[in-house]
Amino acid sequence: LNSSSSLPRVLLFLVALALLALGFYVMFLLAK
Repeated sequence: LNSSSSLPRVLLFLVALALLALGFYVMFLLAK
C-alpha cells in the first residue's frame, strides 16, 4: 500500500466527515 497515495483520500474523508458533523450541529441549533 502506498501511503502517499492513500493520505489525500483519508484527509478528504475526514474533511467530509467534519462538514457532515457541522451540518448536523447547525440543524440541531436551528431546530431549537
